[in-house]
Amino acid sequence: MSAASARPRPALVAATCGVGLGLVMFDNTAVVVALPVIGASLAASVSGLQWVAAAMSLAAAAVLPFAGAFGDRFGTRRAVRLGLALFGLATAAAAASPSLPLLLAARVVEGAGVALMLPNSAALLEANVSQSDRGRAFGTWITVSSLGLIAGPTVGGWLVGTLGWRAVFLVHLPLAALGMIGTTRLAERARRASGRFDIAGAAVTGAGLAVLCWSFIELGRPDGSPEWAFAGLAACVPLFALVVIVERRAAQPAVDLTMLRDPAYAAIMVSSLLYNGTITGGSFLVSLLFQEVRGFSPGQAGLIVLAGAIGMPLGGRLTARLARRSGLARVMACAVAVLAVVYVLVACAALGPTALIVVPLVLSGFAAGILYNGDTLAVLGNVDAARAASALAALSLVRQTGAVLGIAVLGSLSTLAEQARILDTGLRAGLLGAAVAVLPGVLLLLRHLGRAER
Repeated sequence: MSAASARPRPALVAATCGVGLGLVMFDNTAVVVALPVIGASLAASVSGLQWVAAAMSLAAAAVLPFAGAFGDRFGTRRAVRLGLALFGLATAAAAASPSLPLLLAARVVEGAGVALMLPNSAALLEANVSQSDRGRAFGTWITVSSLGLIAGPTVGGWLVGTLGWRAVFLVHLPLAALGMIGTTRLAERARRASGRFDIAGAAVTGAGLAVLCWSFIELGRPDGSPEWAFAGLAACVPLFALVVIVERRAAQPAVDLTMLRDPAYAAIMVSSLLYNGTITGGSFLVSLLFQEVRGFSPGQAGLIVLAGAIGMPLGGRLTARLARRSGLARVMACAVAVLAVVYVLVACAALGPTALIVVPLVLSGFAAGILYNGDTLAVLGNVDAARAASALAALSLVRQTGAVLGIAVLGSLSTLAEQARILDTGLRAGLLGAAVAVLPGVLLLLRHLGRAER
């Protein structure tokens, strides 16, 4: 039987490849709901909880340059299976962690598994569906993945309220095992020629992101050291300049900066950084708002966070159809604008009726589904097949970096506003900051990605 005739149905392929991303989405939203309980259990401050939320994304960002190269050279299926194994084992370790430092260490290992899964699962999906089925398959991929996002706040909130926060991590292990079994039927994609890994480039990139994240979190700590935070931000300038120097000299760079010469590709990356930061940081702030300010239980707060995810499957499935009618750039730009409006509305209604917050959050989930599917399709449409895994790894790197910075920057902004008593709750300032931060993405997508489509 030929490989083509043995190829599973596109929907089944998409569902299988969506397991890894679904686990990550479940983890992100469930852990956000569990943060106040984790803080009480492990005596963690707000800055400590910022690290719990950000550690996985930061580690993923540091490992992603390796992950794309690993998938290109040793096979995307192997990378996905290794990522699922690491993620499952690390979540078991997180569940058993007796202290905050050990929990953070487990979250770092989780991030390494995430880095291997994210870009390579998308590349594995691309290799197992035809060009004509790609748009629909990626819509199904986002839909299946979104089930984790939907289950995270509801199931996670229930687990925290009944079995405790450790159960949130334990539930990942059997699902990761199922994902590993499901990938055995998928065909491997073509591999690039082997070569040396760019260890120096990945190390410098990871160091720069770690210092940047630490600086913003330190800046917002009530008992932090602002002078050290500003020193860290200053140190990021030579660190990221060194990234450029190292990657230009590398034969096979961990972060291929040459792809940024394409204005459309660069616009996708910068926009993704902005809206991923606001989506993740916004969820972090909403969870704190309802539990720490308004006194909701974890389960009740989970239902609120669910509102920001429930529209995502529909948005993901409609992306290709909407793009055929109006163009992908215009559709994505409108989704970014919706996010900005949503955060303004949520900030204004922060202490008002819950319904005034829930309805805008539903719209934000729909917009997020469009953006997560749209940027994947846009990247695949702007790079050659031989560099698909590396390009998707770069997109995942930007997403994880945005998530880290979103939690760090918006969390610190809300803390500083609280200390200065600028508004009745500093969380309003964080949400308004999210609305402002995401707006440049509208212009970037319309100008550069839109021009490439014409």
